[in-house]
Amino acid sequence: MASKPKSDPKPRKPRTPVPENETKSQRFVRLAQKRVPKAIKAINGIAALAGNGYEFTDEQRDKVIDALESAVKSTVASLKRERKAAVEFVL
Repeated sequence: MASKPKSDPKPRKPRTPVPENETKSQRFVRLAQKRVPKAIKAINGIAALAGNGYEFTDEQRDKVIDALESAVKSTVASLKRERKAAVEFVL
C-alpha cells in the first residue's frame, strides 16, 4: 500500500504584534476577544455530540456534563479572583 506524501501544514496567520504600551486592561480585552469565541466554538462542538450520529451512556453523558460544569465554575472563580481547583476529565 502506497502512503500519501505528507502535505505541508496549514500556514498560520502571522501574529499581530503586541502594542508596546499596552495596559493590563487592554491586554485582557485583546486576549478575551480571541479566547472566549474559541471556547464557545469548542463547547458547541461538544453539544454536537448529542446528535443522531453518536451514542453514549447516561454515565458518559454525566461525566461530560460534570467536567464542563466544573470547568465553568473554576473559570468563574478565577475571574472573581477566588480560589479555584484544577479540572481534569477522563471518560
